[in-house]
Formats: sequence, structure tokens, C-alpha cells
Amino acid sequence: MIQRYILLVIMILLPSFVPAQKVFVNELVTMHNVYKRISGSDTTAINQLIKIGKWHLKASQLIKYSNSTDSVVYYADKVQRLSSSVKYPIGEARSYLLRGRLALQNGDYGKVRYFASQAEALFDKAKDKYGKVEALTLSVTAYGEKATPESLGIAYKVLNVYIRNGDKLKQGYILRIIGLMQLSRTEYKESLESIKKSLKILEENKLSNEELAQSLVHASSASYFMGNIQEALEYSLKALNLSEKIDSQSYVTGLAYNGLARIYHTTGDYPKALIHYKKSVEILEKYKADDFSTSAIGNTAQILLDMGRKQESLFYLKKLQNRITLNAVARSTVILRSIKIYTALGDYEQAEKYVLRAKKIINDKPFALTTNNLYTPVANYYFKVGQYEKARDYLEKYKMVAKKNQSKITFLQIYKQLYQIDSAQSAFIPAIRNLKLAYAYRDSMFGESNRNKMSDLQVKYDVLKKDRDLLLKEEKNKKLIREAEVQKLLISRSKIIRNFSVAGIFILAVIIGLIYSRYRTNRKMNSILQSQKATIEANNITLTQNVAEKEWLLKEIHHRVKNNLQIVMSLLNSQSYFLSDKLSLEVIQKSQHRIQSMSLIHQKLYMSDNLSEIRMPEYISELVDYLKDSFAVPRIIKLTLKVDNVFMDVSQAVPIGLILNESITNSLKYAFSDAGGIIEIVLQNIDGDIFLLEITDDGCGLPEDFTIDNSRSLGMRLIKGLAADLGGNLTINREKGTQIKIEFSYKRLRYKS
Repeated sequence: MIQRYILLVIMILLPSFVPAQKVFVNELVTMHNVYKRISGSDTTAINQLIKIGKWHLKASQLIKYSNSTDSVVYYADKVQRLSSSVKYPIGEARSYLLRGRLALQNGDYGKVRYFASQAEALFDKAKDKYGKVEALTLSVTAYGEKATPESLGIAYKVLNVYIRNGDKLKQGYILRIIGLMQLSRTEYKESLESIKKSLKILEENKLSNEELAQSLVHASSASYFMGNIQEALEYSLKALNLSEKIDSQSYVTGLAYNGLARIYHTTGDYPKALIHYKKSVEILEKYKADDFSTSAIGNTAQILLDMGRKQESLFYLKKLQNRITLNAVARSTVILRSIKIYTALGDYEQAEKYVLRAKKIINDKPFALTTNNLYTPVANYYFKVGQYEKARDYLEKYKMVAKKNQSKITFLQIYKQLYQIDSAQSAFIPAIRNLKLAYAYRDSMFGESNRNKMSDLQVKYDVLKKDRDLLLKEEKNKKLIREAEVQKLLISRSKIIRNFSVAGIFILAVIIGLIYSRYRTNRKMNSILQSQKATIEANNITLTQNVAEKEWLLKEIHHRVKNNLQIVMSLLNSQSYFLSDKLSLEVIQKSQHRIQSMSLIHQKLYMSDNLSEIRMPEYISELVDYLKDSFAVPRIIKLTLKVDNVFMDVSQAVPIGLILNESITNSLKYAFSDAGGIIEIVLQNIDGDIFLLEITDDGCGLPEDFTIDNSRSLGMRLIKGLAADLGGNLTINREKGTQIKIEFSYKRLRYKS
């Protein structure tokens, strides 16, 4: 019976119950609504996703929410991805804890250890010592069939951390887990002591009733295996009373029913045992299949056989055998019950199949927890088929195990069967000795004093149960009264609705009449509107044609202006061939550059669908390229552009082009020596509608006595005049080269993506 406690540590990371009735969908909806409000990749959003993942982890234990298993993986992946992107190691660690807890539910201990170690490393990196302890707690649960001394050592380290922090709830919690680990090692005495310490802390500090109920269930089990049946009954009754108050359909309530039924079964109260076993199966089958529901099904099959209800027993046995591949503990339970039931029914051929499996487990792991309950059914099988020495051999092996854990109930089973073997072999003196030992252990567990105490406990529990049932009945009556009042209110409302319906029908008839009248009026109006619509559409076609013609004319004008400017440039170019004066050539060349800057604008306008605005990055880039080609700029002089992607009206694009032409030309001609340099052109929005035009070079700079007002340079006077045309403020800085800045506003500014 004790092997079903192997996977009890699945509950280790669930500090509250996982109730069948309390995993509310609206709780999940609320969580998702909160996440939508804070959606993103910051730590708040990540922590909300972790909460959603934990909800699915709890829900996934219930059959009705089995799809939540995939959701746990989805949210763990999402949390890890987002946490990694924002460098949030605690979030990454929590994602590994989610995966580890899911692996624990599925009994995949290798994955549990891996995920726990990953989480521990990340918590350590984040210097989160409490998170690290949580990861260690998860890792110690992944011990499979038997907890190792190393895992127990880690569990005690975790306990010491909680003691130093003064966390009483966590102390009670980890002590219960230590007790379960000791139970897996068949260290019943140590297990009971640990769980009693857990109970003491939880009761003295009036902490979580959920934790207390779980500790009571496991205290009952440890007491039972020690042979303290009266103490086991006391713990079981307390556990069931408390867990039913919290949630009558919770996982722990199912465990409490199974534990109490086992005691009734052992003491011979079969009817009560059957009732409680069936309640346990009913509750636990709502949850994901595990050792405990498997144990409850096997126990139900056994009690039905003991009551002579063979067909029902076989029905539960077949149900049980479907779980043989679930895990090692479930396999052991299936083998145990199959041997017992087939042997009792005299079907030795079927029993032998499971005996062979049991012998292999015993030979491989003689002291493992999953092996403990296989010795006596194998011995009983050999006794029934007349192989007494084999039966005795397995009982003697079992005696070695029993000496380690000092379980009274184990010794009772051993000496009772040894008495039967000795009697069958006519070895009467050993038979009497073994019978006396069996009676001694039986009396220590079921003596008159213990029976009286157990009866008193049962009476107290029955009184409490009756009180609780009366309260439930009273609440049910109140509910029925409320429902009757609601029904009366609904009838009253239905009468009001009927009266309103009659009035509504009359009003509806009036409305329909009005609607029909309105419909006829609308038809007349529609006829008039259709005629007007046809006229408007004809006008629109005419207007569209006019607009198209206007756009074509504007494009043609811009094209011709551009061509005329090109002709002027060609004439100037022709004129330059007849000039030998360097100054005159320079003047003509400057004029050509100025005309080209304007020509480019008209070229852009007639080639674009937009006839009023110029895309400045493209225009400035082409103007700069033209100037570079014109001056054959060497590689040592670099021109850089920082121009916002903005469209500007022609009235401002032309001055900007001319200013750029003058500034860049001056820089290329006069600013640099053979060492070269950089010319930077900036056109950027700096505040609201304010734009900055800036041309900077790192050349030799302007003369020290230079001012814009006393400058006689045509280029500088042009820049000053053009800046005024823009309505901008012109400043010239001659530190570290030359910097021309013009800040101007543009009310019709618009950006393009």
C-alpha cells in the first residue's frame, strides 16, 4: 500500500489545493484582461504571463482541463523568450520552474532535475536567494522510486533557510516533504516525526488549512505503516473533516477518503471501507491519472473481493490493469492486486504471469519502496500452489525489510503467513510461535484499549459530520427559499413582460404604419435625388477633366521652364568659350550652377504627380551630385547629408537650393587645402514647424574681420537675401571652419513615410 506515496511530492509546489470546482475560468479571463492592459515585454507583463502559466499548471491536473498541459508549455516558452529579450533572468528562471513542475506531474524526473538546475543557475545570476531555494526544493522532489541521502540533505538545507527567514508556513511545508521522502525510503519512524513537526508548526501558528489537511493525510499514512492504527484513524478523521470543509471535491479530500477506507478495511469494517474507497475513486478520477487514483482503484477491487462480490472486483481489476504502464509505482500496484485477486479466485495461471513480474522487481530492487508490498502476495501464491519453501523464502526476505522499518503491520502479515505455512507442513511448534507473534502484533494494534479509542474517535467524527450535514442542509434550505423567491419574482416579471408585449404589438403596428408612410415619401425623394445625382456626376466628370487638363498644362509649363533654363545654361556655356577672362568665366559658371539648382526643381515638378511640392532629400542629393561632378571633387573632400524625408513648397525649395548652391560652391572652391575635409548639409525639423538648414565645412574658415553686413560677395548677399525670402534667421559661425545656419518656419509642412 505504501508505494502510492512515491509521487505524492507532485503536490510539493502547490501550496493550496487544486480543486475540481474552484479552478474558475473567469479567473483566467481576468488574468488575460490584466495582461491586455499591460501587454508588452516589460517585467510586469512577463510576471502576468507567469501567473497565467501557473493557472494552467493547476488546471492541467484536472481531466476537464487536460488541454492546459499544452498551454503551460506555450506560456513557459513565451516567458523565456520575452525575458531573454529584456535581460530578465528571474523571468527565464520562472519559465524553467513552470516546465519543471509540469514534468513533475508527468513523472519525468530527468527533466525535473534539468529544469530545476537551469532555474537555480538563473536565480543565482540574478542574486535571488529565495528563488534559488525554490529551485532546490523542486530538484529534491525528482528522486523517482526512492529519495537519495543527497536529496534529503538538500531538503534539510532548504528547511534551514526557511528557519533563518522565520517563514513558518514554508517550514511546515518542507517538513511534510521531508517526511514523504523518508517514507519513500521506508523510514517510517523518521517520516512520522518529520510530519508531526510539520503539524505542530502549522497548528501552533494557525497557518494554511490546506497545508494542514495535507500534513494530516500523510501523518495518518506514516502512522498506519508503523502499525499505530488508532493514531492513523485520528489523523485520517481530522484530515477528512478539514478537507471537506475547504472543498469536498479536492484532490486531498480524495486522498483522505482513501486513507480512512484503508483503516476501515484493515479493522474489518468492510461496508464503510467500500463507501470511502468509492468516494476516493470518484474524486481522484477527475484528476490526471497518478499513483493515488491507481491505488484507490486497486483497493476498491480488493475490498469487493473480500466482500464476496467477485464480478465487481474483476471490473475494477481490469480498470486497474489499464494503468500498468503509467509508472513504476502504478505498475507495482497493478501486480500486487492482480496476484492477490487471481490467487484468491483460484486462477493460478493468470496469477503466475504477475508473480513472474513481481519476482523480477524483487530481485532487481529488494529494498525499494515499490518492492515492499510484493513479498506477501508472491509468498501467498506459492503457499496456495503448495510450494511452501518458496513461500517461506519470500517471507524471510520480507522479514529483513521489516526489521529495517519496524512496521507492526508488516510483521503481522509475515508471522500470520509463516503460521499458515508451518501448519501446512505440520511444524506445530514453529507454527504456535509464529501465531503468538502474530497475535502480539495484532493486539498491539487492535487491542481492547485501541478499539475503544478508535470507537470514541469515530463517534466524535460522526457527531462533527452530522453537525456539518445539518449546516449543509440548512444552507440548502435557505438556497431553496431563495430560489422560490426568485421564481416568484420571475413569474411576476413574466406577467409584466406579457402586458408590455401586448402594448408593444400595438405600438409596433402604429410604427409599421408610420414606416410605410415614410417609405412612400422616401421613394418620391429618392426619385428626385437620383435625378440630381445624375446631374452631379456629369458635373464631376467635367471637373475631373478640367483638373486633369490643368495638371497637364502645369507639367508642360514646368517642362518648358526647365528646357528654357537649360537653353540659358547652354547659351552661357557657349559664351564661356569666347571668354578668356578668368573672373568672367567664374561669374558665368556660378550663374550656370544657380540656374541648374532652379532647373532641377522644375524637372522634379513635371516628372512628379505632385505639382506643388518637392521631395527635399532627393532634390538636395541630386543638386549635390551635380556640384560634385561640376567641380570634379576629389575623394579627399567628403559631402555628407542629413536631410529629413520632407516635402516643401516650390517657394521655399528654390531659395534653399540657391543657398545650398552658393554655400557648397564657396566651400569647394575656397575652404580646403590639399588635405581635404568634410562638408555637412543638414535640413531637419527641430521644433514644431521650425526647420534648420545648416551647411558646415571644416576648412580654413572666413576672414577674421568678416561680417555678413559688410560682405561685398555676391554669394553672401544672395544667401542673406534668400534667407530673408524664407523668413528665417541667418547666422554664420567661422570657428573650426565655416557654418551657415538658417532657422525658418513652414506652416504647410508634411512628412512622408
